[in-house]
Amino acid sequence: MRTTRKALRFSIASKESIKANHSILSIPSIFSFLPSLFSLFVYAASAAEITLDVKPNRSSIYLGESFNLNIEVNGADRDLGDPAFPSLPPSDLHQLGQHSNSRSSISIINGRMTRESFEGRVFAYQIKPRDQGVFQTGPVKITFKGKAYTHPGVSVKVAGIEKQDTVIASVTASSSSVLVEEPFSITLSVAVSELPDPFAEHNEPIHHNLPPHISADFLEIREEPPGLKGPDLNQILNGLIDQNGRQPAFAINNYQTRDFGGFGSLFDSDPFRARPIRFRIKPERKTIDGKKYRVYSIKLDYTSGKEGEFTFGPLTFKGQVVTDVDANRQAITKDIYAIGPAATVRVVPPPDAGRPDNFIGSVGKNMRAQSYFDTNVCKVGDPLTLTLEVTGAISLSNMRTPLLSLQNDLIKDFRIYDDNVAAETLPDGKRFKYRVRPTREGTLEFPPVKLAYYDTEAGAYTTVATPAIPLQALPTTQIATAEEKDSGDWAGTLWIY
Repeated sequence: MRTTRKALRFSIASKESIKANHSILSIPSIFSFLPSLFSLFVYAASAAEITLDVKPNRSSIYLGESFNLNIEVNGADRDLGDPAFPSLPPSDLHQLGQHSNSRSSISIINGRMTRESFEGRVFAYQIKPRDQGVFQTGPVKITFKGKAYTHPGVSVKVAGIEKQDTVIASVTASSSSVLVEEPFSITLSVAVSELPDPFAEHNEPIHHNLPPHISADFLEIREEPPGLKGPDLNQILNGLIDQNGRQPAFAINNYQTRDFGGFGSLFDSDPFRARPIRFRIKPERKTIDGKKYRVYSIKLDYTSGKEGEFTFGPLTFKGQVVTDVDANRQAITKDIYAIGPAATVRVVPPPDAGRPDNFIGSVGKNMRAQSYFDTNVCKVGDPLTLTLEVTGAISLSNMRTPLLSLQNDLIKDFRIYDDNVAAETLPDGKRFKYRVRPTREGTLEFPPVKLAYYDTEAGAYTTVATPAIPLQALPTTQIATAEEKDSGDWAGTLWIY
């Protein structure tokens, strides 16, 4: 029986232990090289075939409008040439930008760390067709390491409109490209040419009894698209209602009222029928291309909590405007139909250039970070809870869980488990909790955790660091049977930690 136990002990001891007369291989010495083992990743990414995915952000537009064309390259990120359009019809082509679409994830199963990665890049173009009809982009080509890849292209319907300068409808964005949580504004405008002198000074070109109709999808009171935070349209529109019904006004979308229509409705056969609500928009006097206009505008403020594209419009104008006054001082009106091209805002990630490896995805300003353990005294191998709090005026929806095991300074004396991190949202940030074990005894110091974000005030990436955390790691406890103590043979010692 004694011989059998010795055979078992020898079977679990290393060759070096046997040569050193059964010297003990302790748990601390095992932990001393575990970090180096866990710094080796198993990459699951394979060399995938390059594919192109080409999508327009709109399937139909009016002549004079633009649409955005997104070209997604799957399977490659760097060493890509710019896309080529060898058969593009007459149009105005403008590159809006490009950004990396690569991503990776890490999983740990049975102590084996695997990183799965995907490489990709997105190119964005703005195209303004010059002719009405079906606009076909033709093939889209891209080159990667000397080999060309082609997509057949897409088509967009382009509807024609009457050319006139009496009414100019427009939808404009304060910026065509913004970062996550960066505010932007959309302005809806209808410019109506002024009456001839001397009537222009005191008369608007909108007849108070003939309100034109304007329509735009983003003026509907409804839930905003996911990620988009807009203004309180109900409050804004209510503030524009013409209470006395005697001012030049507009009908907007299909907003109607069934209230009694006032004194004039006494002669109406159905005074309680639904009527368009009259919205009064105060105009400004402006000169556009040398011609005088009254400009009626509504400005709306937005922010987006996620990356993507948001299209506002188009804006349509239908109705009569006053163009002149006859000899009897009666208004001369004209029916006008006008289209204001839609505006598209791209919400993009921060630039690729200069992006640190420890970038956590957030943008904003004044980011702060702090970390602490649930105890400052433990034994080697004890599981500890590390709490990391990230706060500030930063975006949260795109904040990624920091992978602390990828920071080499942190895993010198500690083993960090990134596969089971608990996260919770704070009023001004997020809190992450990690499981950490010290791998050697002594007075240790958990190094600063370094995190990077994109500072919108500085227009650059900024790295913040937590203070170092002192920790006392005591030796582990040894337990051996009395028989083994008597024999002096410690090769089968059981270590508890």
